[in-house]
Amino acid sequence: MELKGKVIKIGKLEEFSEKFSKVQVLVEQEGVKYDATVPLEFINKSIFEFANQLKQGSSYTFSINISGREWKDKHFVSLRCWKVNLDESTTTEESQDNNDLPF
Repeated sequence: MELKGKVIKIGKLEEFSEKFSKVQVLVEQEGVKYDATVPLEFINKSIFEFANQLKQGSSYTFSINISGREWKDKHFVSLRCWKVNLDESTTTEESQDNNDLPF
């Protein structure tokens, strides 16, 4: 599943054990009117492959998996990101702004 949006906040690295760590990134979805901000999780190696490369305010396309679990009669859902692509329209707009030179 894919989600397109702009990075609002990049959380701190949380280390739960030597084999499990995560970073939470808040993303404002594009094209959604209400409840558009969602937390995405980057787990273990995806932190170093993708989360550390993200820039706040930039738009990306995130490939995610939805996972759920139960703990003490409570259910939790998480959106785990496993791939990130830079939104090309953002980089095109930025490069066009820089090309407005008079010479």
